[in-house]
Amino acid sequence: MTVMELKVGENIENATRPTPMTSVLWVRNIVDALDGLGLDGMALARKAGIDPALFGVVESGILVREIVQLWELAVAESGDAAIGLRAAQSFRPSSMDVTGYAMMSSPTLHAALERGVRFAGALTSASNVGLARTDQGYCFTINLMPGIIDIQRQNHEFALYSTLKFLRWIAGPDLLPSRVEFMHPKPADQTLYAEAFGILPVFNAPHLALSFSEADIARPLLSANAQMAVLHDQAAEQRMAQLGTARNTLMVRQFIVQGLPDGEPTRDGIAGKMGVSSRTLQRRLQEEGQTFHEILDDVRLNLANRYLGNENISLSDVAHLLGFSDQSSFTRAAHRWFDDSPSRIRAKLTGRESTPK
Repeated sequence: MTVMELKVGENIENATRPTPMTSVLWVRNIVDALDGLGLDGMALARKAGIDPALFGVVESGILVREIVQLWELAVAESGDAAIGLRAAQSFRPSSMDVTGYAMMSSPTLHAALERGVRFAGALTSASNVGLARTDQGYCFTINLMPGIIDIQRQNHEFALYSTLKFLRWIAGPDLLPSRVEFMHPKPADQTLYAEAFGILPVFNAPHLALSFSEADIARPLLSANAQMAVLHDQAAEQRMAQLGTARNTLMVRQFIVQGLPDGEPTRDGIAGKMGVSSRTLQRRLQEEGQTFHEILDDVRLNLANRYLGNENISLSDVAHLLGFSDQSSFTRAAHRWFDDSPSRIRAKLTGRESTPK
């Protein structure tokens, strides 16, 4: 194995970082859905490294790298690249765990999505979730650990379609997103997308997203219950603690990814966004075995893997997206990370080994 292959292909596995996990109820839904498609879901789960005993412990979590492996095995076994969408057709609302209960107790779909953002950590520590107003309504975004977890079509399609099915369950089966976004390239056959979402998605997007109109976002929920909402909120807070993730590190990574296109983020700036002092943030990160500069460098390195593998992004744009002030700074960082130039890295990632340095 060459140095380049090791650093580009394995840096995610070998670096010291918080281990992202997802609720066992969500993963059990995947396993059962694979069973429904004619596969042996539990056998594939074991092969992916998932301990079947965990499915009997509601509070437990499954390592995300094992979920990624599960999808890879399911594709290899079925020969169906669209198996994530097909599996999500049998999604169970209970898979949303306490996050779902908190959402369904909300008065409106808008309030439910706000709770989804607040309590996403009770369902998984592998996602950064956001809700933003747009010209047409609101956009609900899901970033599956940007800069850590590789884009995997099946994982993303299952997550986004399952999310929509849950929202339709609490807000009405006629709920139709105005825009759907995926990070992976556009497949040749888009038939299933139209059937699932009601519209064709946008591909090669920077995140997973569902957008809704102002009218839909204001839909009242029949399951609204203010008293139960308080109890569900408490349960969701407790479950977030049970997943036991390095939450400050995850938050810092999220703010770094969001801020990089505007220049190199600083610890002081990120601390301000988190509502703490720079010294407090430094102490919290140290308690999680991290430093701000290590996180910044690691996020840039992993995003560089993604951007350099996409020839639609120019090298100068890659430098900008990674927050470097100029191309030469990015080139020096690339040599430090990969012992090679950005153009050679792109050549290797895209199979054009003959590209000159």
